[in-house]
Amino acid sequence: MVAQYDIAPIRQTAVKPTLLTSLAAGLHQMATVPLLRTLAVLAVVSLLTEQLLDFVLFATAQQELRTPEHIAAFMGVFFGVTGALTMLAPLVAGKVLAKLGSATTAQIPLGTALVLALALVVHPSFAAAVLSRGAFRVTESALGSAARGQMQTALPGTARSQSNALLKGVIAPAFYAVGGLGLKFAPTIDLRWLAIAVAVLAAIGFGVAGALLRRAYASLVRNSIDDRRLDLNEVYRLDDETLRALADELYCGDRNRELLAAEILAQCRDNPKARLVLRNACALPDRQLQRFAVAALTNGCQHEDAQAFAGVLATSTDADVRKSALRGLLHSSGSWQATVATAADQPPSDVTALACAAQIADHCDNAGACQGQLCDRPCGAAAVALQQMATSPNALVRENALWAIGEIGVHRGGALHWVLGGRSDRERPVFTASYAALGRIAHPDAQQALLAGLADPRTAAAAMEGLAAMPDALCAHLLPLLDQLAAGGQIAAAVALGSGTGPHSAAALTHLLRRPQRAVRYRAAKAIAARQCFDTMREIPNSAVTLVVHDEICSALQATLVLAGVAHRNGNRIPHTGAVAFFCGEVQARIALCHRRMFALLALLVDSKLVDLTQYHVRRNDSKSVAASLELLEHALPAPLRGDVLLVLDGQSLREPYRTLRERPDLDQTATTDPLACVMGPTGDGWLRTCAAYAFKDDMARRYPHPICPGQLQNPVVAARSLFAGGVTV
Repeated sequence: MVAQYDIAPIRQTAVKPTLLTSLAAGLHQMATVPLLRTLAVLAVVSLLTEQLLDFVLFATAQQELRTPEHIAAFMGVFFGVTGALTMLAPLVAGKVLAKLGSATTAQIPLGTALVLALALVVHPSFAAAVLSRGAFRVTESALGSAARGQMQTALPGTARSQSNALLKGVIAPAFYAVGGLGLKFAPTIDLRWLAIAVAVLAAIGFGVAGALLRRAYASLVRNSIDDRRLDLNEVYRLDDETLRALADELYCGDRNRELLAAEILAQCRDNPKARLVLRNACALPDRQLQRFAVAALTNGCQHEDAQAFAGVLATSTDADVRKSALRGLLHSSGSWQATVATAADQPPSDVTALACAAQIADHCDNAGACQGQLCDRPCGAAAVALQQMATSPNALVRENALWAIGEIGVHRGGALHWVLGGRSDRERPVFTASYAALGRIAHPDAQQALLAGLADPRTAAAAMEGLAAMPDALCAHLLPLLDQLAAGGQIAAAVALGSGTGPHSAAALTHLLRRPQRAVRYRAAKAIAARQCFDTMREIPNSAVTLVVHDEICSALQATLVLAGVAHRNGNRIPHTGAVAFFCGEVQARIALCHRRMFALLALLVDSKLVDLTQYHVRRNDSKSVAASLELLEHALPAPLRGDVLLVLDGQSLREPYRTLRERPDLDQTATTDPLACVMGPTGDGWLRTCAAYAFKDDMARRYPHPICPGQLQNPVVAARSLFAGGVTV
């Protein structure tokens, strides 16, 4: 069957936009984006409220002051005072936005207008009218406009400018004209009714801001993050024109652009049109471009890909490309005989090894006489030939033999013995192929060898790749073996299991998430997040994640309490120079480390993109951005974690959390009065004790003479072990 796709771009005639079409497009955008729609309602309500309050102020001023000279003098004083307050208000507005959040801040002017309008209804006096108009003018300029402007930062720049122009140039004048026309008949209406109208408008705006604004803002932020990050898993977003452009980039002559286009096309392999481009790319002479194309087609092989794989085997001499093509040909044809027959008339070593391994898998029953010995079954000669290849002086032949054993997944006829022997080969490609083969062989001895390789730093990388390729059925027996590994081996296992696909490897990651070592838990959380991205782990152990998050929170808060204790001993400030400053820097590095681990864990409970956004703003330490992101995070977090997470991440001075931390029974309160005793107790660790020994030399030697050796009183920076000086690492 031959499938043909036309990926030529669709020619479209450019249409010059007119004023009416631009206006219609802007209105459609404002009607379809919930945040813009809500902000438009609030802006109109605020404008009409301001217009009514102006009318009430002018009417009461005319009744109270009577002469034009007195009215003009009063208006000059009124606008001068409110203008001065508006100029000073930004000094407070930033703190209010950071403390309350943009959605709550947007309610303040309308709430103020509602309360004062009710007071004006009860007592319609000139003083009440002045207070109502002045308070609304100051709060609306300083808080309401700033809050609405901060919310629009999630919009693209063009959409933000278009919506502002439409609102201020079309919608606001239209409603202002309607309001002015209505006020033409207001002189005959009692001022109490106008105050009631102000209260009704303010109540409507207050309710809209409280019920809809926060939800619309959170939705827009999530959508804007999705739109600004190209998600290559959603291949339906790549239209015919984009695919055509990427296909042309493969022949542009710029190597970097060619490789980038090939990588993007490889990620979009599920798209039929992209697969057609990749099949054509298999015939390119460039080895790296060919490698991208072949590797992409190998994942999810189709019958139509067999011709492309056969063409690669006929022309390519690159060992990795040939192995990928053989793997793809094996999966697309479904038969090793057809694969060997299609590969070449005079098969090279990789094809020969594949045929021998397949014969052993088909015929060998693991009898004793068949272990590398010639017998009357077809596998006897194949075993002898494969053994000769596995012990050949040519490294490429040995690598091909081990690769073929792993590709077929055979452990009989001595195949497992030869693979285990390949781990000690001097050539790196050979022992890498040995570990990769162990990951594909369903045998307990292969699993034991992989875990042993994780414990050795020289072979950990190769063993990780093998563990990642391990059949999922074997992962069910991993749990007791993982507990026997050191922390480094468990970290390597977590990284490898992050690319697994089945439920057993998910169970192993959940098991690692409960380990006491924090670095192991961090890597397990990152691996689970990676599996979530590829939709290979749907059920997250929320209870286990919540417990680990609480552990990280307590660790960060305890370190914060230690800093507060040091500041208390130092005149309510943290020193910036000297040995004590170095110790405080190490404690702050511990807090930053807890932040990193906590963010990795929170990404398993809420939207990972929202967590990334919060982490980015916390690192930048911009108070307004941090407040906005924490507001969204608070809305998404589970209720038991909200208060503690915000307490850890809120960048306040030590005085603010100090009062709260003093009331927590789960923290060691010794840190507030004696941070040295807290660090020397169960709360501290070896490295912090070393830093404390350097920072508090005399006090340390007097109170703890036995645990401290003379070497610990030296400057720890000399040993280059400092987290603070060398950067925070996991």
